[in-house]
Amino acid sequence: MNYKYYIGLDISKTSIDYCFLQEGKPLVQGKIHNTLGGYKKLQAQARALNLSLKEVLFCLEHTGEYSKRVLKWLNQTEMKVWLESPLAIKRSLGLTRGKNDKVDAYRIALYAYRFEDQAVLWEKPRLELEQLQQLTSWRKHLVGSVSSLETRLKESQDHLDKRVVKSSQKILKGLKEELKQVNDLIQAHIKKDKELSDQHKQVSSVHGVGKVLAAELMVTTNEFKRFSSAKQLACYAGVAPFEHRSGSSIRGKTRVSRLANMGLKKLLHMAAISCLRKGNELYEFYQKKVAQGKAKMAVINAIRNKIIHRIFACVRDNRLYEKNMPPALA
Repeated sequence: MNYKYYIGLDISKTSIDYCFLQEGKPLVQGKIHNTLGGYKKLQAQARALNLSLKEVLFCLEHTGEYSKRVLKWLNQTEMKVWLESPLAIKRSLGLTRGKNDKVDAYRIALYAYRFEDQAVLWEKPRLELEQLQQLTSWRKHLVGSVSSLETRLKESQDHLDKRVVKSSQKILKGLKEELKQVNDLIQAHIKKDKELSDQHKQVSSVHGVGKVLAAELMVTTNEFKRFSSAKQLACYAGVAPFEHRSGSSIRGKTRVSRLANMGLKKLLHMAAISCLRKGNELYEFYQKKVAQGKAKMAVINAIRNKIIHRIFACVRDNRLYEKNMPPALA
């Protein structure tokens, strides 16, 4: 769809800087409170400019909790919204000088104007998925706390006071028990919703994909509505290889992008490693490619890519993964 107006929103905890853009030129800029009253002022500003809201594209960075309120309001008022990664916007603009909220709002609007053809409209997740996201987010915090405390105890146990060690071990035990409870809650929540349960079974039917990765993929992709192809998801996860070559002077290795969801990439890496067992066809694939002289990490990345394509195919076709698919359906 061709938009006539682009509104960039730079969101903080208490305020939002905005910029209205038309044909690459700012119409008006300002600041509102990050409250319902502020959103209504923004809507009134659009009406004062006689903007047709059907021709407006809102663009904002993914800022977690800070952006949830405005996203809820934009969804209720049926606005078209593009929620983009802050790093993607920053890298797209090249070398920039200076930084303040007013300038950032303009740059976000300019990003939407320049890359309109690549816009992916945000779709509000179902309540059940939002609840799953909260559980998986809490799980990540617990995993981080457990890992941090275990590392500290391992590296400094000989130098710490025994009382500190004993207290830390007690805390660690409590964190692990809480982590187990959260894992149980996640699986119980998935089972009680048919759509989540069916999709979780499809995703986890692929070899190497465990319960944690399956749940994380469902949350990240908004039940696979956020990406239209496996390649898009592979790019987002940082496992899609790109050629690095220019003329005859630059001939670098094919590499993956660093603009990726590193948490998801780590989970996919663990899934790929779990496939490297005898009897698995991906293990045979790995051995064959390494014997041909391919770099081991390049082959593992190819396996990560295969896993994503298999997952996407299962969700797209609404089926479980089958190792020996009939040729007509493969």
